[in-house]
Amino acid sequence: MLLIALVLALGLLGPLLAIPRRLAVPVAIGEIMVGVAAGVSGFNWVDGTDPTVKLLSQIGFALVMMMSASSISLPEVAKSAVIGKAARNVAISLFPAVGIAFAIASFTGFDLVWVFAIIMFSSSAAIILPAFAGARRTPMFLLFSTQVALADLISIVSLPLAIKGANFALVIAGAAIIAVAAWVIYQVLNRFNANGRWEVVRSLSKKRRFGLELRISLIVLLVMAGVSQVFGVTVLIAGFAFGLAFGANGLPRRLGNQIFAVTEGFFSPLFFVVLGSQIDIRALFIDPQLLFISAALFAGAIITHLSAALVRLPVNFAVASAAQLGVPTAVIAIGQQSGLISSGQAAAIMLAALLTIGATLVTRRQIH
Repeated sequence: MLLIALVLALGLLGPLLAIPRRLAVPVAIGEIMVGVAAGVSGFNWVDGTDPTVKLLSQIGFALVMMMSASSISLPEVAKSAVIGKAARNVAISLFPAVGIAFAIASFTGFDLVWVFAIIMFSSSAAIILPAFAGARRTPMFLLFSTQVALADLISIVSLPLAIKGANFALVIAGAAIIAVAAWVIYQVLNRFNANGRWEVVRSLSKKRRFGLELRISLIVLLVMAGVSQVFGVTVLIAGFAFGLAFGANGLPRRLGNQIFAVTEGFFSPLFFVVLGSQIDIRALFIDPQLLFISAALFAGAIITHLSAALVRLPVNFAVASAAQLGVPTAVIAIGQQSGLISSGQAAAIMLAALLTIGATLVTRRQIH
């Protein structure tokens, strides 16, 4: 109990670091930084191997991915007039990502080609879209936001297949089951919204203070997460798929507020602080190769997304689309749990992600 209280107390520094406007740090990044200071790189206060902490952290992982995916409306993306151009831009960016990933793997000897490629290819809709909330909704901005959503979706879905040692048949079967479950959830929610039954449940829950929407949502999420673990898919896919199903129907404000409160008030800071506690920043300065990986991943991500400028996406938008958080976080969480990556490699990946977010924040001022 004291360890969990300590982790949550440390997590309070995340929002505090986000308060200054000029040097505002995204809350999740602040929580990771605090975790780094309190973990193996610093005071060693937080034990990320504690079974209870690990369990709660995994639930936090699923909820974070769910919240991230709920910001993506697949029907809007599919109906977008620029979906073809966005898909073209995303496809173009795949080639430099793979080429640079092979170069990094060849130079360092790390057999992580497809993981590196997905990291550089990815975008983070959860970071980028809120950052540009005040931007004018021009046709170019619509193309940019659709491209970010597509890259985020493709990279998240592809990541489990890139993990070395994964049983492809089992992973594909598990991903298919999760996808079908998400589609069923979408259809049920759509049907219940259309015939008014969901409104009846929401009204009863609000009037009697039952919290039925939140309870049902958490039960379904945990069931999907449990199924994904059985098939070795990781809870990432379960959370993301469930979030897409909700986002496609429009997340009700009351339920959205409840999930936000549970996630941001407890599970999210716990996940990010514990994640940070397992990252060994000191290893970066001991092994120059790790610094090279970090610099190469950052430069590779910028180059990968700049490729869209060849088809007339403005350079500012192209650089802004390189911001990463969800995929690098997932790689670190999955990789350290499975032994795929070391704590030093995790530090290199996270540093590269921080640099891409910094580049996005700089270009955001120019676009606004």
